Amino acid sequence: LRLPAEDREGPYDDAEQELMTEFGATPDQIAWRRWCIPNNCQGAPDIFLQEYPHIANVAFLTAGDPAFNYDEIKLVETSVRRREKSKAAVYGLVEENEVGKIAFRKTRKGNLSVWELPQPDHRYYIGADAARGLLSQDGNQHGDFSAAVCIDGSTGKQAFTYAARIAPKEFAFVLHLLGHFYNRAMMNPEVTGGDGSAVFIELRDKYHYPNIMAWRGKNDRRTRGVSNNPSMGWETTWKSRQRMLVVYRKVIRTGDLETYDRETR
Repeated sequence: LRLPAEDREGPYDDAEQELMTEFGATPDQIAWRRWCIPNNCQGAPDIFLQEYPHIANVAFLTAGDPAFNYDEIKLVETSVRRREKSKAAVYGLVEENEVGKIAFRKTRKGNLSVWELPQPDHRYYIGADAARGLLSQDGNQHGDFSAAVCIDGSTGKQAFTYAARIAPKEFAFVLHLLGHFYNRAMMNPEVTGGDGSAVFIELRDKYHYPNIMAWRGKNDRRTRGVSNNPSMGWETTWKSRQRMLVVYRKVIRTGDLETYDRETR
């Protein structure tokens, strides 16, 4: 669709320049886009991308009620590291030897994608979401992936991603190893639902993990400013999800967070 190019006014913005240089849009097509957004799309570029996508995955990214708009997703993708590049992740797993020492071992079959091994004196934060991924009797995996992401709090850069179809108790053991390996990282397991609660209980009661995220919950009682009943782990509610997204969107736009994994973004 086109309008005469002379109907447009002003220089091309970043989105228009991208359409012209990467996708071959003509000035007449840019002129039509400028007319269409306010007249057919309520003035919203995201609606335009959904209704008139220039590539297929744009319509998918903007459909429904996404947490992030197209510009934010494009911004995050600038830090994604492709597997074929030299700075791609190293794949492997963490293991505990007979004397209790935890170490990383490279293997292409590992479920751990590492961009940064633990650095001395750096603070790390791990978010974890459990699922019930199990082995069936025929040896095939089924169910959803349990996943964890680690951020270096000293730099804002992603340290690792873990994803595997494993049972919650096995996932808790993996998190126990990963947390200790990354300088006793602050662990923030998602506790909503039975699988998340099972992981949290294993971390707290079996492994006595020393650094689980605690916060002042709705049933918190304080004596002289010290909480005697803190809530632990991440409980997903409508309000907590909105707060999380607000913070995440902020650090995306300020550049304070770098995510390297395409699945994380």
